[in-house]
Amino acid sequence: MKTYQIILLVLIVLTFLFLDRCTSVNISTSPLFKNPKYNSFKYLKDGVSSENYETIRLEKARYPILYDTIQNTFYVNCGNGICKIDGDGNIILRDSIFKDEANSLVDFANHSYYVFTKDAVYDYSQKEVRPEKMASIVNENNDMAPEEWESTFAKLYAEAQVVIYESDRYTYEKCNCYPIYFKIGEKWTLMYTDKNDFRSTLTDIDMESYIGRADFKEYLPKYNGLIALRDNSHKMYSDKMNTSDEFLKTYYTVHMKEENFKYESEDKLKTLFFQKQNVYSEAAYTSIPLAFGGIAYYELSLGKESLYFKENASKDSGLASSLNSNLYFFEIPAKFRNQTEVRFLDFRAPSNVFLSGSEDLYIIRRKKK
Repeated sequence: MKTYQIILLVLIVLTFLFLDRCTSVNISTSPLFKNPKYNSFKYLKDGVSSENYETIRLEKARYPILYDTIQNTFYVNCGNGICKIDGDGNIILRDSIFKDEANSLVDFANHSYYVFTKDAVYDYSQKEVRPEKMASIVNENNDMAPEEWESTFAKLYAEAQVVIYESDRYTYEKCNCYPIYFKIGEKWTLMYTDKNDFRSTLTDIDMESYIGRADFKEYLPKYNGLIALRDNSHKMYSDKMNTSDEFLKTYYTVHMKEENFKYESEDKLKTLFFQKQNVYSEAAYTSIPLAFGGIAYYELSLGKESLYFKENASKDSGLASSLNSNLYFFEIPAKFRNQTEVRFLDFRAPSNVFLSGSEDLYIIRRKKK
Protein backbone atom coordinates (compact mmCIF):
# COMPACT_ATOMS: atom_id res chain seq x y z
CA MET A 1 0.00 0.00 0.00
CA LYS A 2 1.36 3.37 -0.99
CA THR A 3 2.03 6.15 1.50
CA TYR A 4 -0.79 8.40 0.30
CA GLN A 5 -3.23 5.49 0.54
CA ILE A 6 -2.17 4.86 4.13
CA ILE A 7 -2.56 8.56 4.93
CA LEU A 8 -6.00 8.58 3.31
CA LEU A 9 -7.07 5.51 5.24
CA VAL A 10 -5.90 7.02 8.51
CA LEU A 11 -7.79 10.24 7.77
CA ILE A 12 -10.96 8.30 6.99
CA VAL A 13 -10.67 6.31 10.23
CA LEU A 14 -10.03 9.46 12.25
CA THR A 15 -13.00 11.17 10.59
CA PHE A 16 -15.27 8.27 11.47
CA LEU A 17 -13.92 8.26 15.03
CA PHE A 18 -14.52 11.99 15.35
CA LEU A 19 -18.08 11.74 14.02
CA ASP A 20 -18.80 8.75 16.25
CA ARG A 21 -17.26 10.05 19.48
CA CYS A 22 -17.62 13.81 19.20
CA THR A 23 -20.90 14.42 17.35
CA SER A 24 -24.48 13.19 17.52
CA VAL A 25 -23.96 11.08 14.40
CA ASN A 26 -24.51 7.36 15.09
CA ILE A 27 -21.86 5.04 13.68
CA SER A 28 -20.58 2.41 16.11
CA THR A 29 -23.74 2.91 18.18
CA SER A 30 -26.03 2.63 15.20
CA PRO A 31 -28.84 0.05 15.38
CA LEU A 32 -27.09 -1.61 12.42
CA PHE A 33 -24.42 -2.87 14.81
CA LYS A 34 -26.86 -3.81 17.55
CA ASN A 35 -27.20 -7.51 18.30
CA PRO A 36 -30.85 -8.55 17.76
CA LYS A 37 -30.87 -10.33 21.14
CA TYR A 38 -30.61 -6.95 22.86
CA ASN A 39 -34.19 -6.24 21.81
CA SER A 40 -35.40 -8.76 24.38
CA PHE A 41 -33.59 -7.03 27.28
CA LYS A 42 -35.92 -5.55 29.91
CA TYR A 43 -35.60 -2.49 32.09
CA LEU A 44 -34.94 -3.26 35.74
CA LYS A 45 -38.40 -1.98 36.68
CA ASP A 46 -39.98 -4.70 34.52
CA GLY A 47 -38.31 -7.53 36.39
CA VAL A 48 -35.03 -9.13 35.37
CA SER A 49 -34.20 -12.78 35.98
CA SER A 50 -32.22 -15.78 34.77
CA GLU A 51 -32.67 -19.50 35.27
CA ASN A 52 -31.77 -19.38 38.96
CA TYR A 53 -31.64 -15.70 39.94
CA GLU A 54 -34.12 -12.84 40.13
CA THR A 55 -34.22 -9.16 41.09
CA ILE A 56 -36.59 -7.79 43.73
CA ARG A 57 -37.22 -4.05 43.78
CA LEU A 58 -36.79 -2.27 47.11
CA GLU A 59 -38.59 1.03 46.61
CA LYS A 60 -37.38 4.29 48.13
CA ALA A 61 -34.34 2.63 49.64
CA ARG A 62 -31.40 4.71 50.75
CA TYR A 63 -27.94 4.06 52.04
CA PRO A 64 -26.53 2.49 54.09
CA ILE A 65 -26.82 -1.19 53.19
CA LEU A 66 -25.33 -3.17 56.08
CA TYR A 67 -24.80 -6.85 56.82
CA ASP A 68 -25.01 -8.79 60.09
CA THR A 69 -22.43 -11.57 59.77
CA ILE A 70 -23.82 -13.49 62.77
CA GLN A 71 -27.55 -13.47 62.02
CA ASN A 72 -26.98 -13.45 58.24
CA THR A 73 -29.31 -10.52 57.67
CA PHE A 74 -29.15 -7.21 55.86
CA TYR A 75 -30.34 -3.81 57.05
CA VAL A 76 -31.27 -1.03 54.63
CA ASN A 77 -32.44 2.50 55.30
CA CYS A 78 -35.72 2.47 53.40
CA GLY A 79 -36.38 6.19 53.47
CA ASN A 80 -39.10 6.14 56.11
CA GLY A 81 -37.74 3.41 58.32
CA ILE A 82 -35.74 0.23 58.14
CA CYS A 83 -35.84 -2.85 55.94
CA LYS A 84 -34.53 -6.12 57.28
CA ILE A 85 -33.69 -8.78 54.70
CA ASP A 86 -32.78 -12.38 55.47
CA GLY A 87 -29.99 -14.44 53.92
CA ASP A 88 -32.35 -15.72 51.21
CA GLY A 89 -33.20 -12.20 50.10
CA ASN A 90 -36.69 -12.08 51.66
CA ILE A 91 -37.89 -8.80 53.15
CA ILE A 92 -38.83 -9.92 56.66
CA LEU A 93 -39.42 -6.48 58.16
CA ARG A 94 -40.27 -3.06 56.81
CA ASP A 95 -40.91 -0.54 59.53
CA SER A 96 -41.14 3.22 60.01
CA ILE A 97 -40.13 4.95 63.23
CA PHE A 98 -39.11 8.35 61.93
CA LYS A 99 -41.92 9.83 63.97
CA ASP A 100 -39.60 9.50 66.96
CA GLU A 101 -37.20 12.29 67.82
CA ALA A 102 -33.42 12.05 67.35
CA ASN A 103 -33.58 8.81 65.41
CA SER A 104 -30.14 7.28 64.92
CA LEU A 105 -31.38 5.15 62.05
CA VAL A 106 -30.74 8.09 59.76
CA ASP A 107 -27.05 7.32 59.43
CA PHE A 108 -26.19 4.15 61.40
CA ALA A 109 -23.18 6.02 62.76
CA ASN A 110 -22.06 3.02 64.77
CA HIS A 111 -23.23 0.41 62.27
CA SER A 112 -25.40 -1.39 64.78
CA TYR A 113 -28.95 -2.73 64.63
CA TYR A 114 -29.86 -0.75 67.74
CA VAL A 115 -31.81 2.40 66.97
CA PHE A 116 -31.74 5.03 69.71
CA THR A 117 -34.38 7.70 70.05
CA LYS A 118 -34.78 10.39 72.69
CA ASP A 119 -35.85 8.03 75.47
CA ALA A 120 -36.03 4.53 73.99
CA VAL A 121 -34.15 1.82 72.11
CA TYR A 122 -35.32 -0.36 69.21
CA ASP A 123 -33.51 -3.68 68.76
CA TYR A 124 -33.96 -4.69 65.14
CA SER A 125 -32.19 -8.02 65.60
CA GLN A 126 -35.33 -9.28 67.38
CA LYS A 127 -38.35 -10.82 65.66
CA GLU A 128 -40.67 -8.44 67.50
CA VAL A 129 -39.38 -4.88 67.45
CA ARG A 130 -40.77 -2.65 70.16
CA PRO A 131 -39.56 0.47 71.98
CA GLU A 132 -37.60 -0.34 75.11
CA LYS A 133 -37.72 2.63 77.47
CA MET A 134 -34.61 3.61 79.36
CA ALA A 135 -34.68 2.03 82.82
CA SER A 136 -32.53 4.86 84.14
CA ILE A 137 -30.72 7.97 82.97
CA VAL A 138 -27.47 8.87 84.70
CA ASN A 139 -25.93 12.35 84.87
CA GLU A 140 -28.75 13.84 82.83
CA ASN A 141 -28.13 17.29 84.33
CA ASN A 142 -24.39 16.92 84.01
CA ASP A 143 -23.85 17.57 87.71
CA MET A 144 -22.16 14.38 88.97
CA ALA A 145 -18.81 14.72 90.71
CA PRO A 146 -15.95 13.24 88.60
CA GLU A 147 -15.18 10.52 91.15
CA GLU A 148 -18.81 9.45 91.39
CA TRP A 149 -19.16 9.45 87.62
CA GLU A 150 -16.03 7.34 87.22
CA SER A 151 -17.09 4.66 89.67
CA THR A 152 -20.64 4.53 88.25
CA PHE A 153 -19.36 4.21 84.70
CA ALA A 154 -16.89 1.45 85.61
CA LYS A 155 -19.64 -0.54 87.34
CA LEU A 156 -22.06 -0.18 84.42
CA TYR A 157 -19.38 -1.08 81.88
CA ALA A 158 -18.37 -4.21 83.78
CA GLU A 159 -21.96 -5.45 84.09
CA ALA A 160 -23.18 -4.54 80.58
CA GLN A 161 -23.48 -7.00 77.72
CA VAL A 162 -23.89 -4.13 75.25
CA VAL A 163 -22.07 -0.80 75.37
CA ILE A 164 -22.47 1.74 72.57
CA TYR A 165 -20.97 5.22 72.49
CA GLU A 166 -22.45 8.12 70.55
CA SER A 167 -21.23 11.44 69.23
CA ASP A 168 -22.63 14.68 70.62
CA ARG A 169 -24.87 15.33 67.61
CA TYR A 170 -28.00 15.01 69.76
CA THR A 171 -26.61 16.60 72.90
CA TYR A 172 -24.22 19.44 72.02
CA GLU A 173 -26.95 22.06 72.52
CA LYS A 174 -27.94 20.48 75.82
CA CYS A 175 -24.75 19.82 77.72
CA ASN A 176 -21.71 19.50 75.45
CA CYS A 177 -21.52 15.86 76.48
CA TYR A 178 -21.74 12.40 74.92
CA PRO A 179 -24.41 9.73 75.52
CA ILE A 180 -23.35 6.18 76.41
CA TYR A 181 -25.84 3.31 76.20
CA PHE A 182 -25.56 0.23 78.44
CA LYS A 183 -27.68 -2.90 78.25
CA ILE A 184 -27.58 -4.96 81.44
CA GLY A 185 -29.81 -8.00 81.29
CA GLU A 186 -32.99 -6.77 79.63
CA LYS A 187 -32.71 -3.16 80.79
CA TRP A 188 -31.10 -0.13 79.20
CA THR A 189 -29.29 2.71 80.95
CA LEU A 190 -28.37 6.00 79.34
CA MET A 191 -25.40 7.80 80.83
CA TYR A 192 -24.07 11.22 79.84
CA THR A 193 -20.36 11.97 80.02
CA ASP A 194 -19.03 14.81 82.11
CA LYS A 195 -18.70 18.02 80.11
CA ASN A 196 -15.01 18.15 80.98
CA ASP A 197 -14.31 14.52 80.07
CA PHE A 198 -12.52 14.33 76.75
CA ARG A 199 -12.02 10.57 76.57
CA SER A 200 -14.83 10.23 74.05
CA THR A 201 -13.02 9.98 70.77
CA LEU A 202 -14.08 10.23 67.18
CA THR A 203 -10.66 9.38 65.80
CA ASP A 204 -12.19 6.78 63.52
CA ILE A 205 -15.16 8.84 62.48
CA ASP A 206 -15.55 11.72 60.07
CA MET A 207 -18.08 14.10 61.57
CA GLU A 208 -19.63 15.07 58.27
CA SER A 209 -19.80 11.58 56.83
CA TYR A 210 -20.25 9.54 60.01
CA ILE A 211 -17.76 6.89 59.00
CA GLY A 212 -16.61 4.39 61.58
CA ARG A 213 -17.70 4.58 65.19
CA ALA A 214 -17.43 6.61 68.37
CA ASP A 215 -15.14 5.15 71.03
CA PHE A 216 -14.17 5.83 74.62
CA LYS A 217 -10.47 5.62 75.47
CA GLU A 218 -9.45 2.36 77.16
CA TYR A 219 -13.03 1.04 77.08
CA LEU A 220 -13.97 -0.71 73.84
CA PRO A 221 -17.60 -0.79 72.67
CA LYS A 222 -19.48 -4.05 73.18
CA TYR A 223 -21.82 -4.99 70.34
CA ASN A 224 -22.05 -6.92 67.11
CA GLY A 225 -21.10 -4.34 64.51
CA LEU A 226 -22.70 -4.49 61.07
CA ILE A 227 -20.47 -4.24 58.01
CA ALA A 228 -20.81 -2.38 54.74
CA LEU A 229 -20.92 -4.05 51.33
CA ARG A 230 -18.63 -2.93 48.51
CA ASP A 231 -18.78 -2.13 44.81
CA ASN A 232 -15.33 -3.20 43.66
CA SER A 233 -15.47 -1.56 40.24
CA HIS A 234 -16.27 1.85 41.75
CA LYS A 235 -14.07 1.16 44.79
CA MET A 236 -16.69 2.34 47.26
CA TYR A 237 -18.71 1.02 50.18
CA SER A 238 -22.43 0.88 50.92
CA ASP A 239 -22.27 3.06 54.05
CA LYS A 240 -24.32 6.23 54.25
CA MET A 241 -21.84 8.35 52.29
CA ASN A 242 -20.62 5.67 49.86
CA THR A 243 -17.13 6.10 51.22
CA SER A 244 -14.51 5.54 48.54
CA ASP A 245 -10.92 4.35 48.66
CA GLU A 246 -9.90 7.78 47.45
CA PHE A 247 -11.62 9.43 50.41
CA LEU A 248 -10.00 7.08 52.89
CA LYS A 249 -6.57 7.84 51.46
CA THR A 250 -7.21 11.56 51.83
CA TYR A 251 -8.04 11.50 55.56
CA TYR A 252 -5.44 9.50 57.46
CA THR A 253 -7.50 9.70 60.69
CA VAL A 254 -10.57 8.11 59.08
CA HIS A 255 -10.71 4.33 58.95
CA MET A 256 -13.23 1.58 58.28
CA LYS A 257 -12.86 -1.98 59.51
CA GLU A 258 -14.11 -3.03 56.07
CA GLU A 259 -10.70 -2.04 54.71
CA ASN A 260 -9.40 -5.30 56.23
CA PHE A 261 -11.83 -7.50 54.28
CA LYS A 262 -11.41 -8.92 50.79
CA TYR A 263 -14.32 -8.24 48.48
CA GLU A 264 -12.88 -9.61 45.23
CA SER A 265 -15.39 -11.52 43.15
CA GLU A 266 -15.79 -13.21 39.78
CA ASP A 267 -19.20 -11.54 39.44
CA LYS A 268 -18.99 -8.70 36.95
CA LEU A 269 -21.25 -6.00 35.52
CA LYS A 270 -20.35 -5.58 31.85
CA THR A 271 -21.63 -3.13 29.23
CA LEU A 272 -22.42 -4.95 26.01
CA PHE A 273 -23.61 -2.07 23.85
CA PHE A 274 -24.50 1.61 24.07
CA GLN A 275 -26.98 3.16 21.65
CA LYS A 276 -26.59 6.89 21.36
CA GLN A 277 -29.93 8.72 21.18
CA ASN A 278 -29.41 12.38 21.98
CA VAL A 279 -27.01 15.08 23.12
CA TYR A 280 -27.07 15.20 26.92
CA SER A 281 -24.88 18.25 27.52
CA GLU A 282 -22.97 20.84 25.51
CA ALA A 283 -20.03 23.12 26.15
CA ALA A 284 -21.14 26.53 27.44
CA TYR A 285 -22.26 28.93 24.74
CA THR A 286 -21.58 26.37 21.97
CA SER A 287 -23.22 23.40 20.32
CA ILE A 288 -20.20 21.17 20.98
CA PRO A 289 -21.44 17.95 22.63
CA LEU A 290 -19.87 17.02 25.96
CA ALA A 291 -21.99 13.94 26.60
CA PHE A 292 -24.61 11.84 24.87
CA GLY A 293 -27.68 10.14 26.26
CA GLY A 294 -28.92 6.74 25.25
CA ILE A 295 -29.63 3.18 26.30
CA ALA A 296 -26.97 0.82 27.56
CA TYR A 297 -27.29 -2.96 27.44
CA TYR A 298 -25.72 -4.94 30.28
CA GLU A 299 -24.68 -8.40 31.36
CA LEU A 300 -24.38 -9.09 35.08
CA SER A 301 -22.54 -12.38 35.50
CA LEU A 302 -23.37 -14.36 38.63
CA GLY A 303 -21.27 -17.49 38.73
CA LYS A 304 -22.05 -19.56 35.65
CA GLU A 305 -25.12 -17.61 34.55
CA SER A 306 -26.02 -14.03 33.78
CA LEU A 307 -28.74 -11.42 34.12
CA TYR A 308 -29.33 -9.28 31.04
CA PHE A 309 -31.02 -5.88 31.11
CA LYS A 310 -30.99 -2.36 29.72
CA GLU A 311 -31.07 1.07 31.34
CA ASN A 312 -30.67 4.71 30.46
CA ALA A 313 -27.08 5.92 30.52
CA SER A 314 -24.80 8.66 29.25
CA LYS A 315 -21.44 8.64 27.54
CA ASP A 316 -18.85 11.38 27.44
CA SER A 317 -17.76 12.67 24.06
CA GLY A 318 -14.18 12.43 22.90
CA LEU A 319 -11.89 9.68 21.67
CA ALA A 320 -11.35 8.34 25.19
CA SER A 321 -15.01 8.57 26.15
CA SER A 322 -16.37 6.61 29.10
CA LEU A 323 -19.85 5.32 29.87
CA ASN A 324 -21.68 6.69 32.90
CA SER A 325 -23.99 3.82 33.79
CA ASN A 326 -25.14 5.04 37.24
CA LEU A 327 -25.28 1.38 38.25
CA TYR A 328 -23.66 0.12 41.45
CA PHE A 329 -23.23 -3.57 42.28
CA PHE A 330 -22.65 -4.37 45.97
CA GLU A 331 -21.43 -7.63 47.50
CA ILE A 332 -20.48 -8.80 50.99
CA PRO A 333 -16.88 -9.80 51.85
CA ALA A 334 -15.71 -13.05 50.28
CA LYS A 335 -15.30 -14.83 53.64
CA PHE A 336 -19.06 -14.65 54.31
CA ARG A 337 -20.37 -15.70 50.89
CA ASN A 338 -20.89 -19.27 52.03
CA GLN A 339 -23.74 -17.86 54.16
CA THR A 340 -25.71 -16.02 51.48
CA GLU A 341 -25.87 -15.32 47.76
CA VAL A 342 -27.71 -12.04 48.17
CA ARG A 343 -26.28 -9.04 46.34
CA PHE A 344 -27.65 -5.57 45.65
CA LEU A 345 -27.86 -3.53 42.46
CA ASP A 346 -28.48 0.20 42.76
CA PHE A 347 -29.60 2.31 39.82
CA ARG A 348 -29.57 6.09 40.07
CA ALA A 349 -30.36 8.75 37.52
CA PRO A 350 -28.10 11.83 37.45
CA SER A 351 -30.98 14.03 36.30
CA ASN A 352 -34.60 13.78 35.22
CA VAL A 353 -33.40 13.66 31.62
CA PHE A 354 -32.57 10.00 32.12
CA LEU A 355 -35.49 8.87 34.26
CA SER A 356 -36.68 5.45 33.13
CA GLY A 357 -38.81 4.61 36.15
CA SER A 358 -36.28 2.01 37.35
CA GLU A 359 -34.48 4.24 39.82
CA ASP A 360 -34.26 2.17 43.02
CA LEU A 361 -32.34 -0.49 44.89
CA TYR A 362 -32.70 -4.12 43.77
CA ILE A 363 -32.14 -7.27 45.79
CA ILE A 364 -30.49 -10.01 43.74
CA ARG A 365 -31.40 -13.40 45.12
CA ARG A 366 -31.81 -17.04 44.15
CA LYS A 367 -35.23 -18.02 42.89
CA LYS A 368 -37.31 -20.06 45.27
CA LYS A 369 -37.67 -23.71 44.33
